[in-house]
Amino acid sequence: ITWNKKIEEIKEIKSEDAIGKNDYELYEKNGEIERKKEERVIRSKSVMEEIIEYKLKSGEKKWVRNMVIPIYNEKEEAEFIFTIVEDITAIEKNKKESEKMKNKFQFINKNISDTTWSIKLNGEIEYISGEIEKLTGYTSEEIKNKGLSLIFSKESYLQMKKNLIEIEKEKIGNF
Repeated sequence: ITWNKKIEEIKEIKSEDAIGKNDYELYEKNGEIERKKEERVIRSKSVMEEIIEYKLKSGEKKWVRNMVIPIYNEKEEAEFIFTIVEDITAIEKNKKESEKMKNKFQFINKNISDTTWSIKLNGEIEYISGEIEKLTGYTSEEIKNKGLSLIFSKESYLQMKKNLIEIEKEKIGNF
């Protein structure tokens, strides 16, 4: 096993405590599970990717994308397993926060009498409340299928598209 500073942080195991050990010595409780994953990857001759949630001693949670890659010699015999562990904690936290916000948004939409919708920055309609039919005469499905140009004047539609493009530019600029 080889080890770097980032994996020390995620797994909370110092490199000097990991180098030279096998799965059973390193993972005690989960050594057999890790070994079986590696054997499955070798047999399938394919990359295995998984998302793993770790709970650190501090109580903090970390998420990693774990990619296990079998490396073969010219005789097609497995020489070793190469593993890439990518810290994706920020991405996972953002997904969870986004899901919470979406749930709140949907709750509000279901409990108000106004018409609401959500639009992705590419202009795709993600959600339209049922109240849209009272306002426009079109069902939400008709509008989703034909687009917002069905209910907006040409000027309003072009302005909305321009606004979405500006938001997307700001998003990319701030990345």
